Amino acid sequence: MQKNRFNNLPKINKNDALDILLKPISKINFSGDYYKAVFHLGSYPSKQTENALLAFIKLDYLDLEYKIARRKAIEMLALFNCKEAIPVIAGYLKDEDPYLIETVIWSLGELKCIDINIVNEIISMLYKPIGNKRIVIQTLAKLGISSEIEIIRSFSEDLKLDTSVRGASIAALMKLDNYNSRFNDL
Repeated sequence: MQKNRFNNLPKINKNDALDILLKPISKINFSGDYYKAVFHLGSYPSKQTENALLAFIKLDYLDLEYKIARRKAIEMLALFNCKEAIPVIAGYLKDEDPYLIETVIWSLGELKCIDINIVNEIISMLYKPIGNKRIVIQTLAKLGISSEIEIIRSFSEDLKLDTSVRGASIAALMKLDNYNSRFNDL
């Protein structure tokens, strides 16, 4: 794994990271320990790591520190291409945390999820007042879902929308519908 000059988290080994994830939140020494453990497990892809991350994301702590680490754990599972995590990850599509939902949608795209029920749930996000439709559009394009081209086209033309949503819509149309006439708008 490439050295990241922005990685200033204290180093821990795989076994220590796994041990941290097994501790109840009441036994965690520092609020960032879960995140630190998840982050460092990214350097140790294995079935054992995937199982630990899967068990970790199923916990139900309300603490912000846990929620942030859970989002990172879901991201790691996607980066590890852990297809077994898809049903667990998809279970968070209805969560109240908009950042978790965004991470889940991105992760399902990375995992190339083709489960029609999950894909339909992602599609439904286009019609809901969620904060970040850009990630939904990008994920649908990555998955090759062309059934919603018309709403994506309407987003590309809506000047009231954020430029990132319009740009993602144009890029999605180029990929899904060979729509090159607005290439310069990107």
